[in-house]
This record gives sequence, C-alpha cells and structure tokens, in this order.
Amino acid sequence: MIQLKLVTGNTLTMDKETILRQCATLFSNLGIDSTDEERAEAKAKEWELLSKLKDVDPEEYEFYKRTRDQ
Repeated sequence: MIQLKLVTGNTLTMDKETILRQCATLFSNLGIDSTDEERAEAKAKEWELLSKLKDVDPEEYEFYKRTRDQ
C-alpha cells in the first residue's frame, strides 16, 4: 500500500520516510527460502520506489544510485 502525504499546492506525493520504509519492508519480507525471482522482484520494486525519491530528495536519490552502481 502506498501512503501519500498532502503538501503545498494540494499535490499528493510520497514523503522520503515512507519511501525508505517501504523499501526496507520489501527486503525484510524475504526469507531464506525466497527464490531468486522473488529477490529480483523486490529489487525491481525497490528501484520503482526510489525513482519517486528523486522528486522528493534528489541528493539522496543520487546517493542510492551511486551505491547501486558499485
């Protein structure tokens, strides 16, 4: 479930904490018996969420992007 936060101008957007919490939840739901497909799915969803972080906090998005490329 995506949580939204009301910001100035009556625009709905996800806040940074919500995005990062949802990313963490994706991986905490994986277990030792998770398949490679499930892990890849979680990684893809993580980057879908992090792409929204780009609009909220571009500097932090760039940090995560750099760490992903390493």
